[in-house]
Amino acid sequence: MVDPGHGGEDPGAIGAGGTHEKNITLDVAYKLVYALGAAGYNAILTRTDDYFVPIRERISIASRHRADMFISLHADAFQIPSARGASVYCLPGQRKPNFNVHSRAMAYSGCLLTSIKKVPSLRLHCHSVKYARFAVLRSPAIPSVLVEMAFLSNRDEEIQLRKKEYQNALVLAMLNGTKSFFRTTSLT
Repeated sequence: MVDPGHGGEDPGAIGAGGTHEKNITLDVAYKLVYALGAAGYNAILTRTDDYFVPIRERISIASRHRADMFISLHADAFQIPSARGASVYCLPGQRKPNFNVHSRAMAYSGCLLTSIKKVPSLRLHCHSVKYARFAVLRSPAIPSVLVEMAFLSNRDEEIQLRKKEYQNALVLAMLNGTKSFFRTTSLT
């Protein structure tokens, strides 16, 4: 399940040049779903246009489709405009009965991070998986990760996020991370 963050009346972060996070996430999500489909995966979007989907509904959509994994796409913002790079998040450690779900989310996060590191045109904000209690990561049954693709509050990265080449590099990194995860991890 590919989740383009924000949408509709919720624009998310807005860059100095007027770029809305909701538009960037949808553009990249469409490209990622296409790339995953071309690689043989059944990938579905939580939203397909510029409308708002509540977070609980995003998780419900993934559950109804029996998603093996959930990846939420976002663009970061910070008060210091020099902040830059991508980050990958999952929930902090969980105890049983969610241990298997959490361990798969951690493994997927690690695979995504490793793939992003390998792309010379992409930068990392943090070189290890970050942990947060974002609501979109709290599915009890589906391993969930969140990717902050770059900082919209950074003028250079805002420009990059709008470029086809940069988006394609992000998609390739996430595709390769997904392939690596499914090659090395059992979902049983």
